[in-house]
Amino acid sequence: MHSGAGPEKQSEAAKLRLFGDDASDHLRKQVIKARFLRGLRQPTRGLETKEQREGATEPGTDVLSVQPMRIDRFTVLRKLGEGGMGVVYAAYDEQLDRKVALKLLRRELVEDERGRARMQREAQALARLSHPNVVQIHQIGQWGEHDYVAMEFVDGQTLRCWLEAKDRSWREILDVMIQAGRGLAAAHAAGLVHRDFKPANLLVGADGRPRVLDFGLARAADEPGVSRVPELLETGEQRVETRSEPTKVSLGVSLETLRGDISGTTSSAFDQLLTVTGAVLGTPAYMAPEQHLGKRATERSDQFSFCLVLYEALFDERPYKATSRNEYAVQVMEGELAPPPSNSGVPGWLRQVVGRGLATRPEDRWPSMDALLAELERDRARAWKRGAVAAGLVATIGVALAIGSSEEPVEVCQLDRSSVADSWGEDDRSQLRASFEATGLEVGLILDQTERALDTYADELVEARRGACEQRWVEQVQTDAQLELRMACLEQREGELRAVVGVLRDADREVVRHASELLGGLGAVGMCARVDRLERNTPVPKDERTATAIAAAREDIARAHAARVSGQLERSQGLAATLRRRASQLDYEPLLGEVAYLEGRNLTDAQAYGAARDALVEAAGVAVRNNDPELSTAVWLQLATLVAISGEDTDPGTSAEFVMAEAGVTLLDDRPADRFRLHAARGLAFEAGGKAEVALAEFDEAVRLADAGFPASEHQLVWALRSRASAAASLGRYEQARRDLSRALSSSALGIDGPEVVDVTFDLAVTELEHGDYDDAARHLQDALAGYERHYGPRYVTIAHGRLALAHIALERGRVGEAEALIEQALDILDESHEDHAWALDAAAELQMSHGSFTAAVELLERAVEHVQRVAPGAESDLGYRHGRLGTALARSSRYDEALAELDRALALLNPATLVTVEPLLERGRVRLTLDQPLLALASLEQAVALTPADCGDPELAAKARIELARTLWEIGHHDRQVELAAEAVQLLEDIPEAGSDLALARKLMTH
Repeated sequence: MHSGAGPEKQSEAAKLRLFGDDASDHLRKQVIKARFLRGLRQPTRGLETKEQREGATEPGTDVLSVQPMRIDRFTVLRKLGEGGMGVVYAAYDEQLDRKVALKLLRRELVEDERGRARMQREAQALARLSHPNVVQIHQIGQWGEHDYVAMEFVDGQTLRCWLEAKDRSWREILDVMIQAGRGLAAAHAAGLVHRDFKPANLLVGADGRPRVLDFGLARAADEPGVSRVPELLETGEQRVETRSEPTKVSLGVSLETLRGDISGTTSSAFDQLLTVTGAVLGTPAYMAPEQHLGKRATERSDQFSFCLVLYEALFDERPYKATSRNEYAVQVMEGELAPPPSNSGVPGWLRQVVGRGLATRPEDRWPSMDALLAELERDRARAWKRGAVAAGLVATIGVALAIGSSEEPVEVCQLDRSSVADSWGEDDRSQLRASFEATGLEVGLILDQTERALDTYADELVEARRGACEQRWVEQVQTDAQLELRMACLEQREGELRAVVGVLRDADREVVRHASELLGGLGAVGMCARVDRLERNTPVPKDERTATAIAAAREDIARAHAARVSGQLERSQGLAATLRRRASQLDYEPLLGEVAYLEGRNLTDAQAYGAARDALVEAAGVAVRNNDPELSTAVWLQLATLVAISGEDTDPGTSAEFVMAEAGVTLLDDRPADRFRLHAARGLAFEAGGKAEVALAEFDEAVRLADAGFPASEHQLVWALRSRASAAASLGRYEQARRDLSRALSSSALGIDGPEVVDVTFDLAVTELEHGDYDDAARHLQDALAGYERHYGPRYVTIAHGRLALAHIALERGRVGEAEALIEQALDILDESHEDHAWALDAAAELQMSHGSFTAAVELLERAVEHVQRVAPGAESDLGYRHGRLGTALARSSRYDEALAELDRALALLNPATLVTVEPLLERGRVRLTLDQPLLALASLEQAVALTPADCGDPELAAKARIELARTLWEIGHHDRQVELAAEAVQLLEDIPEAGSDLALARKLMTH
């Protein structure tokens, strides 16, 4: 394969790297996609919440009397609930293999344009959002006389159920509500107002991620002045009318009029509004004062509702004490907040922040949800500490020096671990241990490694602060400004530590498995001593408030990186979206660069390579303008990696990405972790370009660096060993590949039962299968398939590919019945709806050909061709392979003209310069020789030999091409070339254990 191959060619190279192109071993080829194209996403599972089962509102009158079996393409599983808008079902989307919540609009509301518009507004509002803290809309459509909306099905519970499930600390509650607030902020940024935010409209998923739902009342924030009367009278349950004309509502209602007789003996105008079901849009208990008055709801109305929900969650009661709806409304509008419980443990600053959000007048609340969230995310204790270290400490020591005490400065600089206890303390240690042990994994070794790494990092922070202090006040070699720079840098590093500890404290299995990678993401403490660099790349924030906000944002950036590394990509993306807005408001360019880099990493993980490049290029520009070598090097290393994995046309020796990455690594003193990433990226790029030998050398260096040790090197070593094994296998060095994979499998970094263990086991099985070690391959395949079923369920696609590999082993052992059963099991998973169905058909055809049923094989392969043409008509390489396989089966059936036509189609579709064309060329040569056309046979076979030099990476295929050509030359009497080619085949096959029959034939051709 040529250097600079695109994605399709890269995919071909991946196939060839493992399996060569010997089409006689077709069952073995089924494992290709399982190894290189598999996605390790766990299949979606969901259980409805209590509210979904019971329904959030009372039933209406137009309920479907019989539950439908199907709605459009969705299979209905059960009814979840019903309300004013219609019925909600749990359903299964067969086309996209996922569970959904299906809201079916009542027929009477479809006929009512206003009701239909409301449902469509809900769908459109959600469709305009793509945020991890907002329930996603999948599809809107019509079924019979009903409209429907297919939405994300959430495995979780409402906020109220989540709060009741166990005692929650105020920090836990605040974390969930901040995430929910980000969903509301995203809606506001999209120009939408929710208008009905309440506990029932906030689901907390089993993954801990909250999602805002039910945007049925949402309207565009900038929607032009629609009359208030329609807004007041619009209802999800009925149209409000008298016998003769629509109800009239005075919009000039005074508070005194609304107050009426609070005892309830006099019916007020306000009470009339609220007793008409749904007349005032929203839920009265959570509405802002302006909504009670029928005024237009704004983003600050959502903010009021959010703060009311937060207050209730924190204090387990609402801030208004009332015995009637009227009394409640009056208290809301007059701002009569009851004092919160004194023993709640909620800090005063948090009460003040929430209190401002509950202000009666919208203009007295926070300017926006983003402003409110920024205040909620600030930690006053940390802000005080940063100020004390960067300013108060300077003043204290300065006074000590001024009065001539020679001992005070040294004593003040004697810091200990208590100075970082709020980031990594004994409470954190206890919680971390409990979380690790609760996973059920064998965590002894990894827990010990994690605690030691955190202790070491905390000690480095303490020592760095002590050193900075002493260099300023004892040695007096630095200025106050330089000390402040160093302290700010160390505070950022401690923020990263807090973020990582925060993730580890609540660790699940996935976090435990990624613990060393999380720790490896911590920034180098030693860089904070490089004052020359700090002075070059640190623009001064415009004021202390901005500096505090920047520090808080950087801590959230660290949290987002930690979430990404631990597999919580959606959470990281949600944080990034909020951080982008915050960074823009702060007008501090270095922060924007750090956010752009975070976005680039997230988009790379999401395989959105074009958008990832855009974000990383933005970050690179910021790094250059602000002379930031840390950010610049990180960005260029990521761009180099992006180039390598996306199949872009590049030469690592000359491309700008790699040249700039090399320069950055050198500038930062050649740190081992940076150098490792560079070698890794270069190895991937060379391998994608077909230069396996050069790639192997790069992976050798990566293994050496990881062996020597650096933060998170345990996981990096596993990656490097797997990558080196892949390169070695592509060169036919199976023993080296096996050694590397066996070593990776024994690494403590993998733990005992994680998906990565299963992946390495599967890779090892494939390598053993290639080498003909069927006993070991079968054992490791069984272990891998059992692991995949544990983690992803019995219908995980790689299980099907693994069974096809086991079928190959069964056939080699003569167990035809066992092979047939395994293929049937694979076909059950890879059915006609699956994109890999053609691979299962291919395996079934090989089984038929193994016992001479060529007609049945032809029928199966024709179906495989049709399937690829239908599901992936542009996949020329895959389609070419299918035509080649069909041509082979037709040839075995003695249908030679049809066979030649299929083989010609295959060769027209396949890349003529790669090994994928060799098997069709060999088959065409055989057919021509059978038809007594030796000269035409020679043309195809010579081409096959030219494509398979001795170092092509597939010695068996190269030997096979030489044997076929030697046989043809023997037929026409060209014995000298025949013997020469046979000798080359013998040399290629001598070290391959399973090459017995081919080796014997080659030796025979040498002597005849």
